Amino acid sequence: MFVGTIIVGIVGNAAEHSSAIVLGRKRKMNLSTGIAAGSGTQIALFVMPILVLVGIVLGQPFTLQFTLYELAILFLAAIIMNLIAFDGKVIGLRE
Repeated sequence: MFVGTIIVGIVGNAAEHSSAIVLGRKRKMNLSTGIAAGSGTQIALFVMPILVLVGIVLGQPFTLQFTLYELAILFLAAIIMNLIAFDGKVIGLRE
């Protein structure tokens, strides 16, 4: 579970994460937020199903059955992303 959720998510999209940080520092927040949200969507729609299929081939099942803790974290991440995307304010950046 650690490899599928942490290592693949962070290392696999390191270039996208660094681009989002650079654009955020240049105050291009819409593009930065779009890159960050797209990166997470890419993992959810492409990498996770591939990991399930690879797990079947290797005989190590990797199911998408989440525990209550994992569902709570996923729900919290969706709420935080929603607040960031629709708030329209940037905290900590000075003109």
